[in-house]
Amino acid sequence: MKKSFSCEIRFYINSDEVYELEIPMMFSELVTDHLWLSDLRTHSSIRLNDLESYLVDDDWNQIEISCEKVNEPSNMTISWCGVHVCRQEANMEDILFEDPYLDSDLSIETENIDPDNIAECHNDIDHNQEKILLHTKTLDRSNTVASDHLANAQQKSIVTNPDDEDMEAFYAILDAETSRLSLSNDNKVISESSKRVIPSEETKKALKTLQDFLTKDFSVLLRPNEYNTMESTLDYLTHLPAEDGISVEIRSLVKEFSRQFTCWSYDYTHEGEKIEFTKAKLLKSDELEEGLEANKTLFREVKYLENELCNELEYLEERKKELEEQINAVKANISASQVAKNMASHTKREIFENAKILKVQRDELREQVHSLRDEHELAKKIQANIRDEWSKLGEKFTNIANKN
Repeated sequence: MKKSFSCEIRFYINSDEVYELEIPMMFSELVTDHLWLSDLRTHSSIRLNDLESYLVDDDWNQIEISCEKVNEPSNMTISWCGVHVCRQEANMEDILFEDPYLDSDLSIETENIDPDNIAECHNDIDHNQEKILLHTKTLDRSNTVASDHLANAQQKSIVTNPDDEDMEAFYAILDAETSRLSLSNDNKVISESSKRVIPSEETKKALKTLQDFLTKDFSVLLRPNEYNTMESTLDYLTHLPAEDGISVEIRSLVKEFSRQFTCWSYDYTHEGEKIEFTKAKLLKSDELEEGLEANKTLFREVKYLENELCNELEYLEERKKELEEQINAVKANISASQVAKNMASHTKREIFENAKILKVQRDELREQVHSLRDEHELAKKIQANIRDEWSKLGEKFTNIANKN
């Protein structure tokens, strides 16, 4: 990854690294000079609330910035690096550009600097609550030194008021326009002279390949074969000598394509990963939402079932009490029946014993039945004879009485 960047800018708070910015290689290949400004609020990995964890209370907080070359391209130099403060958003009484403990006199002088002379930039930290000491480190592996803003008395003369800044910016724009106009005139001369040079077949083929690629969707260019072809084509066209017959306009466009392709390839892939990541998260969110709805439905069903079971349990408890009462009544009946049964058994035994006695008596009498019957019949005959004789005597008495 280091090979894709020209330099690194590191941001420190109280010696703790908070932020690292890598300037792509393509910016070192631009024709004109550039001023690189970075707003911490635009960096995705920085949360302003998190910066408070690096700050200390009731004391000065030291902020440093350093710039290191990585690949050290020959056509690139670093003039200076530093920290800018937006005076509209900051309380300048809480900001120093010198170590307050290094020299008390110099610290007092620095504190009295006019806030209107401070360069503008963006800083969203609450400067009304925290005191900040701005300081910059020396550039490593470079022939130039990163300048501290108002780091010493000599640099105080460099600071300008807002009107001077506006004027400097105005003339800088004019200089840039003059440079572009001069470059355009030079390009016209080169273009006119190039008209007489015919590009080689290999160059024509490379240009045709580039033109074909520019008509395709960008995602197609990220396929391994297309990407390698596009990269080699841009590399070939970018390093063509000036006498190869390509106009300055096309050469400038090729360089722009090369820069943008390198940058956008990474960005497109990164954003593609972000799309897949966010898509997965959104899908997960939808699944969780559906799961939550299903859970709510299931909860209501289980709650309804629980209520039904509670009602059924209450009914069964009541039924249990009723059955227990019935069981107790049955037990009482069983006890009474048992007593009655025992009494019946006792009575049955007495009857049985009596039956045995009766049988013995019967058996004894059974042997006398014939003689008894004979005696019975004889007795009945005797009685009948007695009744007849008595009747005859009575009639005889009656007859005699009537005659007298």
